[in-house]
Amino acid sequence: MRKLTLTISDMKFQYKYGFYYLYTFLSVLYICIVQIMAKDFKDITAQLLVFTDPATIGIFFMGAIVLLEKSQRILPSLIVSPIKFSDYLFGKVMSFAFISVISAIAILFFSPSGIGVVSIITIALGSLFFSVLGMIAALNSRSMNEYLMLSTIFEIIFCLPGVLYIFNIAEKYLFFTPAAVIVQGMRNKPASIFYMIIWNTLLILITYKYMNKKYRKIGGAR
Repeated sequence: MRKLTLTISDMKFQYKYGFYYLYTFLSVLYICIVQIMAKDFKDITAQLLVFTDPATIGIFFMGAIVLLEKSQRILPSLIVSPIKFSDYLFGKVMSFAFISVISAIAILFFSPSGIGVVSIITIALGSLFFSVLGMIAALNSRSMNEYLMLSTIFEIIFCLPGVLYIFNIAEKYLFFTPAAVIVQGMRNKPASIFYMIIWNTLLILITYKYMNKKYRKIGGAR
């Protein structure tokens, strides 16, 4: 119940700060870009736009939200309550996944290949992956500058393979990277769901083991 409550709370927070208005505008803009592209480039354009924005939304905005909650003393208050790190993480990543999936569906719907169940599930799992990366960067940052530096490193390591894969560059070497798997999902390859579940499981286990201590430390817990 706490997880659902925190998810709804985070969605209200994102609505208050204009995330839904922003992604409504961006989705319309991206749809227009896809529509004006030549027919042969519509699919690749849609995949690139979805991958570089809604699918990876968490790594861009997680730090801003977590650091804002730190500065407003919201996060320390949550930490000294019965709320666990798993509850806090769940609320954040699921609220971002909702925006990610809705925006991606809207954009891919207007591409020639359209949108399928495999695409939706893979994008949702990809959003969870990058949101968790954003949480790792946020909890290891004391300022926005530190977060931007750390998240940029994560973006280069984890996002660049996806961009290269979209353009069929070194694809056989990048096939199993998380970013390439997300692109495969947008191309409706069912195995992408299985691969993303593995990547998410590994990342969440690592995150929970090491970031739980960071989370508790913010609230002064021992």
